[in-house]
Amino acid sequence: MKNTSIKMKLYIIIAVVMIPLLIVQLFSIFDNFQHGIEMELRSDQDFAEVLAELFQNYIRQIWAVEWASGLTISENPKDKAFNRKYLREVKAVLPTIQAIGWVSTDGIIEICSDKTIEGLNIKDRQYIQRILNGEERVISELIIDRKLSVPTFVIARAIRKENKLVGIIAATVITEKLNQVLPENRISDRHAFGLIDCNGTFVYKQGIYDVASRMIKASEESPSYKALKGERQIIRKHRTSACGHNYMGVYQPIGAINWVVFATTNYDEFVSAAMANLRRDIVLLLALTVASLYLAIQISSQIINPARRLEEAANIISAGDFTIRTHIEGNDELAAAGKAFDHMVTSIEEYDRLKTQFFANLSHEFKTPLNIILTSLQLVDSMHLNGINCSIYNKLKNYFRMMQQNCYRLLRLMNNLIDLTRMDAGFMKNHLTVVNIVAFIEDITQSVVRYAEAKGICIIFDTDVEEKVLLCDPDKIERIILNLLSNAMKFTGQGGTIWVSIQDGPESITISVKDTGIGIPKDKAGLIFERFRQVDTSLHRANEGSGIGLSLVKGLVEAHHGTIEVKSEPDKGAEFIVILPVLDVDAEAVPISEVRSDNMDRVQKIDVEFSDIYSD
Repeated sequence: MKNTSIKMKLYIIIAVVMIPLLIVQLFSIFDNFQHGIEMELRSDQDFAEVLAELFQNYIRQIWAVEWASGLTISENPKDKAFNRKYLREVKAVLPTIQAIGWVSTDGIIEICSDKTIEGLNIKDRQYIQRILNGEERVISELIIDRKLSVPTFVIARAIRKENKLVGIIAATVITEKLNQVLPENRISDRHAFGLIDCNGTFVYKQGIYDVASRMIKASEESPSYKALKGERQIIRKHRTSACGHNYMGVYQPIGAINWVVFATTNYDEFVSAAMANLRRDIVLLLALTVASLYLAIQISSQIINPARRLEEAANIISAGDFTIRTHIEGNDELAAAGKAFDHMVTSIEEYDRLKTQFFANLSHEFKTPLNIILTSLQLVDSMHLNGINCSIYNKLKNYFRMMQQNCYRLLRLMNNLIDLTRMDAGFMKNHLTVVNIVAFIEDITQSVVRYAEAKGICIIFDTDVEEKVLLCDPDKIERIILNLLSNAMKFTGQGGTIWVSIQDGPESITISVKDTGIGIPKDKAGLIFERFRQVDTSLHRANEGSGIGLSLVKGLVEAHHGTIEVKSEPDKGAEFIVILPVLDVDAEAVPISEVRSDNMDRVQKIDVEFSDIYSD
């Protein structure tokens, strides 16, 4: 009965939420349809404005060039050879024009980039008459060039001196080259745009480069004729007499030149696509509503059992039994909680296993050096010190060395444990100072060469920068490098090589320790920085270690706000890469020489860090 009551409450909640949302969504779908039309019109308007600005900028450029050319020619109109060459150079930089020439006030083409039309009288041309009647800058209607039989139009400008007309500069533009100035296409085939001259003739149209050659005029009922009077026309729906299609769009006057740009959309195609989307959205909304209701019912019926299983498992765990699992499947919050619960219990068991294994390893690590020390001491104690000869003295010396080395091992282990404890408790602090990190790391590397040579290993140091000032804790940096070198020697056999390299960067410095040792399996590479983890966990492994060194190194690197990563393949060696950020420092704040380690202190640190490495 309680389960049914909860389900009914869930159903009511679902209905209360979904029904208003469904109604709102339906209204939103229909509103989006109308909004889509408005957005399409806005897109047409924006495109028309851009197109008009592009064409106006092009015309202004021609007029500016004409003004400069006119002033140059008017200074010395009789030097035709020079002026003709000058106009040809002007034409070369304006690829859309066919010719540019100087026209006298009598309408005679006196100088032209095309010498063959010099002397031609064009006084009867409309654009010439307009300038003679006082206009400064004009653009003609569409003209079919008599010589080339191609559609053109003329951009002309009056050249005056002391308010007196001294000549006219006219440039003939080839319409087929307007695609170098205006866009060639727009979005899709249902969109169109173009240019209409002052007589209503199509000069340019999307994708139709020879439209001007047909001298096609817009119909008199077209909005273009109203736009030619200077008034922008926004058309929401208009039917063309030529093809019988409805279209919408914008007819935009171009400034004062009495031309028009248009950007239109096929209304029938747009509405057809919009209606298809509208029907699709409604069907999808209804389908999603039905599916949501079905899923909501199914989910509500499955809430109680997982909740009960989670409750029962929690009670068993609270009693101390960590073997229980909920095994709740799914993707909802209860399933996530169940998986998190199971993961928590697994983590507790795993941590307990790791802890047990760690202390087993730790016991082994303590037991081995202690046994060696005790055995050595027993042997020393059994000898008579009277009459010691050289051979006995050397034996005693070897035993004492063995004791010392194992004491170092114990010291290293204890140091790591203490540092880990400090790090966890938040008591480990950085003592920052200014260090020449390149010289510092090189000094550390050179200090361990004798250990490497004893194992037949070659150490190579390389850097791409001779000096780099870094703000860091030198003791911790030294600890990091020594630990990485110790690991590299530990797992590199005789005849191997270890490279220590430094690469400088604008905001960081990269330190690499690379070896030719046994490498790390890919499935273990992600675990080596975890505390107490080891690649080889057996008690008879080839190299000693507790599994906390690299975890400590990672903590020391992160204490410097840096990162560490490993690249390795089995039997191909391993490369540890440390990246430390370069902070702004005052190089004179602390002299670099003051942070160098004392030689005896360095030797003892190396002896402790390398105590797990046994020479033959």
